[in-house]
Amino acid sequence: MERGQRQVQRSKQAFITALVALLRQTPYRDITIDQIAAHANLGRSTFYRHFQSKADVLVEMHKELFARAELGLLATNPEAPNLPPPGLVRMLELFKQAGALPVSLTRLGDDADYLLRQTSQLLHNAIEEQLRQLLVEAESTIPVPILAQSITGVYLWVLHGALEGQFPFAPHELATTIQRLQRALVHETLRKEDGKHE
Repeated sequence: MERGQRQVQRSKQAFITALVALLRQTPYRDITIDQIAAHANLGRSTFYRHFQSKADVLVEMHKELFARAELGLLATNPEAPNLPPPGLVRMLELFKQAGALPVSLTRLGDDADYLLRQTSQLLHNAIEEQLRQLLVEAESTIPVPILAQSITGVYLWVLHGALEGQFPFAPHELATTIQRLQRALVHETLRKEDGKHE
């Protein structure tokens, strides 16, 4: 990564960190761009160089989260096959923490629909990209985009519940269940017409 790119990433991360810190004490709808910039110790003009709105800061945060997530769509740990991948557990822990912040869907106000659409698409893209690395679509019994959308739906259900303060299970327990569900779906795409797996 070149120097300019590193600076862009540092600035974006500073705004993300600032918004998360502010959310611990102030409802989302009451936070202003001036507050985010001041908390990040950067200027308002720098903010607008990278983002169009505070909603885009949250979108960027999710973009990084989903890009780094190791969802364990197929592979397991041979030494502990029943343990979910640590990256999946970490992502669900962050979902749970989101439920402790004043960021519920009702508190997002006019930004709620935009944020749901953007984060849903980011998550779908990340899952689809990982699936395409695992599968040859022409040999799959389920088209990859449909499979990706099915798996995305599970994560969105969890995130929605977390934002509404209804996180149903401990992150590790939920990660184990999700991993079993998504592995079953992925294995089904590998099933040949004669009923055997590749």
